[in-house]
Amino acid sequence: MSYLQSISLTPHHFNTSIVDVLKNIDEIQEGASQDENFLYFRSGENIKVYDRICDHAGGRLSIKDGGARCPLHGWNLDLSSGYYTNARCTKDPILEINEYELDSPLVTIPRRTNRLALCNKALHPLSSLTIITKI
Repeated sequence: MSYLQSISLTPHHFNTSIVDVLKNIDEIQEGASQDENFLYFRSGENIKVYDRICDHAGGRLSIKDGGARCPLHGWNLDLSSGYYTNARCTKDPILEINEYELDSPLVTIPRRTNRLALCNKALHPLSSLTIITKI
């Protein structure tokens, strides 16, 4: 097995410390948007929240052409599905919200504070990267 194959089979994880950020969901616009800490995708009453860390090399994702793009190597994230459109992996949202299920428009979102590492995903349930491999 080559080194690259072994990397694609190794679970990825953010070895993190977490800080809670308070967000008013009424401030999140329809479609793709961002703030200093997060990327958002809103479709009606449903909202997905993603961190801004690219799962490839830790670059800071930014909104571009309705999706998110990493400035380091050009990975493009489709925020509606969580799929990177030019890489074979997905990004799980930190939080999925239906605004009609909330008592208040204020939600607490956990913010990760560092970069991607290789480790045992079973020991670290906060992993946000799923590698898609051919069988």
